[in-house]
Amino acid sequence: MTDHRLATSFLLAAAITATGCSKSDSAPSDIPEFSAFKDISDAPEKIRTAAQAVVRIQTGDSYATGSFISGDGLLLTNNHVLGVDVCPREGCYARITWMHQRHEAITQPVTVFFVPQHIDVGLDVAVMQAYQDSGKSAKLQSPQFLQVVSHDAPSLVGLHVNVVGHPEGHLKKWTSGDVAQTFGTWFESTAFILPGNSGSPMLDDEGNVVGLLHRGPTSQDLVTRTDINVYSIGTASAPILDAMKAPLPEATRSMAAAATADDIVAHQIVYYNAHVATVMVQDPATSAGAALPAPTEHDMLSLLGAACEVGLARTDYESPEDLAAALQPCSDALTWIDCQSSNATPPRVCPTGAEQTAWATRFKSTFDHYRKLNRQLYLDMVSYAPGALETGAQASTVSHDELQQAVADAKPPLDFNLALYFAIYGIDSYNGVSIRDFVKNYTKVPHYELSLGDIALADLWLTQNNTGTGEATFLANLENDAKASLGSKLYIEELRYEYGTLD
Repeated sequence: MTDHRLATSFLLAAAITATGCSKSDSAPSDIPEFSAFKDISDAPEKIRTAAQAVVRIQTGDSYATGSFISGDGLLLTNNHVLGVDVCPREGCYARITWMHQRHEAITQPVTVFFVPQHIDVGLDVAVMQAYQDSGKSAKLQSPQFLQVVSHDAPSLVGLHVNVVGHPEGHLKKWTSGDVAQTFGTWFESTAFILPGNSGSPMLDDEGNVVGLLHRGPTSQDLVTRTDINVYSIGTASAPILDAMKAPLPEATRSMAAAATADDIVAHQIVYYNAHVATVMVQDPATSAGAALPAPTEHDMLSLLGAACEVGLARTDYESPEDLAAALQPCSDALTWIDCQSSNATPPRVCPTGAEQTAWATRFKSTFDHYRKLNRQLYLDMVSYAPGALETGAQASTVSHDELQQAVADAKPPLDFNLALYFAIYGIDSYNGVSIRDFVKNYTKVPHYELSLGDIALADLWLTQNNTGTGEATFLANLENDAKASLGSKLYIEELRYEYGTLD
């Protein structure tokens, strides 16, 4: 399920999932070297300089990495970051953040208009031209940029490579390793990476791009009896340079072309990134050989509503995954709905009247479907979602009341995820237990280490509401907890950075 609870956070613009692998107490002494990644300030000088061209990319509610390879805004990243399923042929908006790293002042994301120049699906490569606005009147100036030097995959074997990027979408980090083997145009190195590193440049020791990272290990590949295997997979630079001579593939979507309602809903994020809320729907022919009827104009939210209704009407779900896929349009609608901000970024909209009521019903029904299937509580649907449909102070009141009622009906045990929702929406206690005390005394809860991200954010919300610890050391203690997973450490480090308590 998509988690929207941080969309209202005063710290981060969207949810960043805290995941990762914990290290064993008996692990070799060199494992902390890679598991915490390395700060850019600790990298060799040429890598530190190259890292200035690396930026964090945000599209929709996803984070990744890219790097500039020219002084006038040519950006290199993955196809799955800004390619055919993310950005249309005409271009799309994304937010980039420069120097998002430890020991640097906090900088605000900049909205940039990207136009695809070259995409290769097999190489997982996207080369995008960045403009200051959608009118393409001025290319984005990128004074820090990287040189791409030509290497085919076999020539890289044995080379030491450096990866600079944003693991899990968090602060910029550096890791390194050696190229071990090749698979066609792809190669495998021993540099450790995580999701969010997608699109990171793979650099030689001179700071030149010799490859583009796009994949990492699955969990079963990591653990051995005495150690942890780490690796990453990238595309060699020579095939990338060749791809930069080719036209865009036919798979690249165009906003000018009509498509079926199902196809548009399935690719709604492409339209969202392009800020296109009104779409042309092509109905399929009713019989073989029949001429297609003329396309008709629809707004995206109405298509998502119709698809959500279809999913909610089903009673034959085959698995939790089937349920999630069927109700995905219900969740996707939250990306488009914004009644909170008077200057909401297009194409966000605020349903009114009967549509507002319809969406409130759909969100509640989505919650009920998940609960009926396996008693799972999709709390966004009874907290963030109903509040997103309201304006002004009424939003927090509705979220508070809906959440409190849903929890009263379901009677779940108190855990840190539930405590986080209570902290966000101002519910001070549950079954006689103070939420502040529950969070503050987290070490008394068995296996609290599985929820360190929720604990950290809950305390920050409690502090904002004047009921938290208010202590900078609280977050530091969580990040440095011996049981903290890598994902938790990266997540809490970013919270400390945003909160201004990171050294």
